[in-house]
Amino acid sequence: MKGVRVTLAVLALSAMPFVALAAQGRSADNKCKNTPQAGQNGNSQRGAAAVATAQANKCPAPVPPPPAAVPPPAVVPPPAVVPPPAIVPPPVPAPPPVPAPPPVPAPPPVPAPPPVPAPPPAPVPPPPPSEPPTGPNQVSGVVFEDLDGNGAQDVYSGEMGLAGWTVQLVWNGQVWATRTSDADGNFSFTGLGMTTYSVCLVAQGGYVQTLPVGAMATGCNGAGYTDTFTNTIGTLWLTNFGEMLP
Repeated sequence: MKGVRVTLAVLALSAMPFVALAAQGRSADNKCKNTPQAGQNGNSQRGAAAVATAQANKCPAPVPPPPAAVPPPAVVPPPAVVPPPAIVPPPVPAPPPVPAPPPVPAPPPVPAPPPVPAPPPAPVPPPPPSEPPTGPNQVSGVVFEDLDGNGAQDVYSGEMGLAGWTVQLVWNGQVWATRTSDADGNFSFTGLGMTTYSVCLVAQGGYVQTLPVGAMATGCNGAGYTDTFTNTIGTLWLTNFGEMLP
């Protein structure tokens, strides 16, 4: 409350000059309004003198009130900067359509191969001959007693021929001729032509064959010989057989 009284007293002191000025203005206005006008008195000359005196003592013209404060112009914000429109590139023209490739011509049909002719029938082999050919070839040999079992005849050691042994000449899978060894153990087949023969010895009990054996025994199931005459010149084929008593 004390603060309010102080505030009112400050305001009253601040307003006193303005009240005094207003009172002075009203007194001056009244003085100027009481200035005599010419012709108001009966004597025009006296009235004119009074007007002149009043004009001389006239208060200065009232000071016109200061012009009303012109408000500053409103600050117009600068216009917003409008960005330039984006440059839209012109549309890219669509590429021209790719022309379809021309159709690939169908390859010409492959001609069917001509039919393979059937092979001619195999010639019918001629029937086997009923007998071997004849010729100048000869098979000879000896059947001997191999005392030492070395597969070689040694007459000086008493390895003599064995008589009475049967020797077979086999042709075309069949026994074509037979011979019997003589007193010296010899045998032979003559007049043989160009063909294949086997020479076999008929085994006898109590003896073991020592010749031919191994790689030399090419016929008669590993107990004899097999060979072929291939020319027209007379050929002698030696076929010895060794037998040993165990």
